Amino acid sequence: MKLLMKFRKTIMFLIKVGIVAAMALGFINMWYNSYEDLVYSVGSNYIVVISYVLILTLFSELYGAFKIGVNRMHEVVYSLCLASVFTNVIMYFELCLLAREMVSLAPYILGFVYQIIVASICVMCANTIYFRLYPARKMLAIFADDEEGTSIIRKVSKIPERFNIEKGVSVNRKTVEEIKELINDYEAVLLCDVEKGKKAE
Repeated sequence: MKLLMKFRKTIMFLIKVGIVAAMALGFINMWYNSYEDLVYSVGSNYIVVISYVLILTLFSELYGAFKIGVNRMHEVVYSLCLASVFTNVIMYFELCLLAREMVSLAPYILGFVYQIIVASICVMCANTIYFRLYPARKMLAIFADDEEGTSIIRKVSKIPERFNIEKGVSVNRKTVEEIKELINDYEAVLLCDVEKGKKAE
């Protein structure tokens, strides 16, 4: 089990590295093709690329762009695009300092459009891989009020890749002991509106 968890975490880490690399490649491609005058020695170029990767990673962590499988796909894409915007702004001024003048913004805008497309494709693929690695657990929903419980189950069931609710049970129709027996057949439990005492049991 521990080996499987390590394998899953390694795959997700590599996916995050791949996303940052794909975004950085967009910047490098734009830089080399549109600002040839600002391509210097290999050492200087490495410093620019490394600073881009570090800043992008920092903003991605800050805005939750790596919360694949946790946040909704559009939220992750938005966070990644936001991280890219701030990184590109900082890098633009860095290039202006290197050039000692304000350089053209047009290539940057085209580069950002490319990054939005790349971010969307990467997150879509990453989401698919995540839910293959972490399939939805077989769940039992436990509730007190039938109407409230049914409503919550209906909402949660709209995300089948995350939640697989196979059965719902009311604490008013079954004893705590009977519910405990039922729990053994499931991988996870969703407690909806159960009072403190029974919830503790």
